[in-house]
Amino acid sequence: MWTCVTALGFNCAAQAEEPVSVFGKAKNQSAELLGKVSEKMSGLMEKVTSDDRDEPKLSPEDEELIAIRDSCLRAVMIERSGYHFTQSQWGDKPVPYQLKSFRVSEPKEQVLSTSDTANGIDRRVVFQFKIEGYRRFIEKKGWGEWRAGAPPELTGMTLIRKLGVWKVISSPQRMYSVPL
Repeated sequence: MWTCVTALGFNCAAQAEEPVSVFGKAKNQSAELLGKVSEKMSGLMEKVTSDDRDEPKLSPEDEELIAIRDSCLRAVMIERSGYHFTQSQWGDKPVPYQLKSFRVSEPKEQVLSTSDTANGIDRRVVFQFKIEGYRRFIEKKGWGEWRAGAPPELTGMTLIRKLGVWKVISSPQRMYSVPL
C-alpha cells in the first residue's frame, strides 16, 4: 500500500507493507511510515532552503543591467530603519510615502517585436516591485494609516538594450523622487 502525504506543496510517498491502522501490529508501521515521510520532507525542505540561498551568477552584461536598475532606484527612494521612503512628484507639493517590505523581482525577459529588432533592440527586461503596504505623510497629521499594496504608479521598471547599451524606458522616476 502506498501512502501519500502532502505538506507545504510537496508530495512525499512512502510504502507500507500492510494497511496503516491504529490497531495491533500495523501501528508500528504507521510510526515507521511517518518517520520515512518526515525524512523525505526534511530532505526536500533542506534542498529548497539551500537553493534559495544560492545567489545566481551574473554575467558582466547582467551586472551592468543590475547597476542601472539600482541607480534608478537610488534616484527614487532611500532605505532607513528597514523601510523605504519616496515622495510623489505630482500635485501642488511633494508628498512623502513610507513603504513596507519593498522588494524587486528577478529580471523578466520580454518578447521583442519585429519593430524592436529593426530598431537595434536585442533585449527588453522588466523588474516588478513588490510592496506589502504604504502610508503617506500628511502635513498637519503626520503619517497616515497603512494601506495594502503599492502607491500609484510604483509598480516596476522596464529596461532595453539597444545597440549594446542598456537604457531605462519606463520607471517611477517621473512620478517619484528621493525625499528631501
